[in-house]
Amino acid sequence: MMQDTTGMLGSLQAAVDVAVDICNLPAVATLDWCDGAAAALTRVCPPSFACVMIATIEPGGDMIAHEVVGVAGRIHNGDGGLLSPTERRLSHLRTTADRLRHLGWQPSQEAIARGRCGALSTLAGGRDWRIGPLGVMWGDVEPSDLLVGIHPLGDAERGRCLIAHVAPIAPGAVIDEDHTQVLASTMPLLASRALVAIGERRAGASRWLTIREQQVLEQLTLGHSVREIAERLDRSPHTVHDHVKSLHRKLNASSRGELIARALGHLAEPIDRSQQGKPSAVADQLAQVIAGEADADDQAAKD
Repeated sequence: MMQDTTGMLGSLQAAVDVAVDICNLPAVATLDWCDGAAAALTRVCPPSFACVMIATIEPGGDMIAHEVVGVAGRIHNGDGGLLSPTERRLSHLRTTADRLRHLGWQPSQEAIARGRCGALSTLAGGRDWRIGPLGVMWGDVEPSDLLVGIHPLGDAERGRCLIAHVAPIAPGAVIDEDHTQVLASTMPLLASRALVAIGERRAGASRWLTIREQQVLEQLTLGHSVREIAERLDRSPHTVHDHVKSLHRKLNASSRGELIARALGHLAEPIDRSQQGKPSAVADQLAQVIAGEADADDQAAKD
């Protein structure tokens, strides 16, 4: 009974740790969003590597319309600390994941529509998944098994899913029901966060924030003016104005308040390009609560 209780508490703690990391992911589409998502999932069964992808899944397991790939590793040293995963391993994972064209198992229509998690050795029906593309992808890591999961990303595009791989690397590690339950319980939350940040429809290159735009947005959420941000980032005010204008366009925001609301995840309305620049009533109210009227810097950035 004590072992059962200890195991249950350990699984609960793992689920909480993953959930906290997911909730800390950006509420907008940043270039490292999926890397952060993968880092959160490494907590499911550490030490481990993880990969998170967004793609469209067809019946039978074919993957089409790859959008983005993220990878991360959580490796313990002998003293219980963390070691940085090798760049070579992460680079190999990213490259091979981007080329992946099949899940390695055949999900049903229901699994694609509602989500599914489990050990790949089980989902693959006893077939050796190491013989094939997934074996090539995870060959450098050499996990004993692979914990995998899929979860739909809204209803706007059929088959568009969040795809997760977690590869435990501890000697003799076994994926058990507790690991599966932790992943199954946190995948809906991760998918929900992805919908807030990335949206229900496939995100084109123009949707993703650059590193510099992300830095500017973070400074805006802290209440700094364009002039102050320029000084902090060692850039000219004109350059920062250009970044702010780009942020308004990408996040479909018409004021600083609405921009901050989207950055903090308080506004997750679908972006309608035909209505770009026209704030919704909810956005107007939030803008007034958060920041009031746009200041002169905001007006200059939108001119």
